[in-house]
Amino acid sequence: MACLGPQSRGGIACQGVSPVQATRISFFSFPPEVREHIYKILLRSVNNRYHATEGDGGPYYHFDLRILRVSRLIRHEAIKVFQDNVFVKITTPWPETLLHVYSESSTAMVTTGLQASYFQSYHLRVYVDAPNLTPWSAATNEVYSMITCVEELDALTRLWHFSNLNGLRQINPHLRLRLDLQNPHVRHERIPKALQRRLILPFGNVKDLHSTEFNFHGKPFFGHAVDEDVRETVIRTQNLPTPTPEECIASALAHKEAGNQKMQAKGYNAALQEYFKAFEAIHIFIKGRKREIHCDNYYAHQLRSGVYQHLYGHYVRMMLRIQLVANTVFAYIKMENWEEAYFWGRRSVVLFRSTMTNSEEIGGPGWEEWVNESYALVFGGKEDMGKLFYRTALAARKIDRADYEYKKAMEIDSLIMAAGKYLGDDPLVQAEVNAMHIRQMARKGNENK
Repeated sequence: MACLGPQSRGGIACQGVSPVQATRISFFSFPPEVREHIYKILLRSVNNRYHATEGDGGPYYHFDLRILRVSRLIRHEAIKVFQDNVFVKITTPWPETLLHVYSESSTAMVTTGLQASYFQSYHLRVYVDAPNLTPWSAATNEVYSMITCVEELDALTRLWHFSNLNGLRQINPHLRLRLDLQNPHVRHERIPKALQRRLILPFGNVKDLHSTEFNFHGKPFFGHAVDEDVRETVIRTQNLPTPTPEECIASALAHKEAGNQKMQAKGYNAALQEYFKAFEAIHIFIKGRKREIHCDNYYAHQLRSGVYQHLYGHYVRMMLRIQLVANTVFAYIKMENWEEAYFWGRRSVVLFRSTMTNSEEIGGPGWEEWVNESYALVFGGKEDMGKLFYRTALAARKIDRADYEYKKAMEIDSLIMAAGKYLGDDPLVQAEVNAMHIRQMARKGNENK
């Protein structure tokens, strides 16, 4: 008869066998593919990437390697899975670079500092220095190192490119990039071309550099040259022209119009994707409910061409952002995704208010004064801001959460009041304003009884 567990848990006890013995199962009784799956859960980078729960810390990797110390046989099996991870070591003379990556990027680090300096199991080593500004000292630069994974390179190099644009393209011309491949597990074995491409091609995002080098003095660092076609692809991509602010805005307008056409055809999800592409065209990246906004300084000049010629780029970009958010909220409303519509609308309204006041709430003390003051400002997005107030109110009305009920009526009335100010000639909005006044009068009448 099979033993199902100790008697105290309702199982059938085996005579002469203790509960511990009856439930003990050897790990190696599982098939090899099951053991490998367990190792992957514990040791693969994709399963060990986390987001900070407190403060402003960015994502990070944490590998629990205790399983490698359980037994020699488990280590023999598990280490092969861990070695499938592809690590990248980045070294720079400036500790501020690592702080910038940590605070401004969605790039996850494995480790930094001395631990990173001593780490040798990497496939790619990235050196960044300024040959004409600072002396190259390997001993000094080792202190300012970080370890990350190959999956992070696209986001990391994109941040680098955006930082250069935000610095008006005056940073990268001083910087030298050196890329060094190695096989950390079989030192004299060449890195496969597919992996070379994963490791090297993301650096095509980085433009305007002083130089990009794949070796020192004509020789690869560890004898593993980068394939010629991989080199050529990186250099060719680096030399592609960067779109000007005028071109970025024109691309955003084209995607916005494409989204509007899809809205008319009732392709609401497809419209959302076009709106997200429009955001991306002006360096605003959407990941679920998170936004990354880059390159503000890149738009801080008068536009030289296009439909907004002679206007300041940051002003046009602000108007586009308001239009795109209002359209995004509208698309979510059409999809009856009230939570997302409310989230997008509320976030932008609160952000707009917080630029002029210390409040991050909808409604409450000072709301009416702020609405009047903001309306008095001279900016071209007033109609779209009015739509945003109105659409956010429509979404809020559909929210059915216990934690929201206590302030739901106040927020809706506040948003309708603001929409009435911004869209005074819109009959639908004015009908909502009139209904709001009737509700408020009814509430006061009930309070006076």
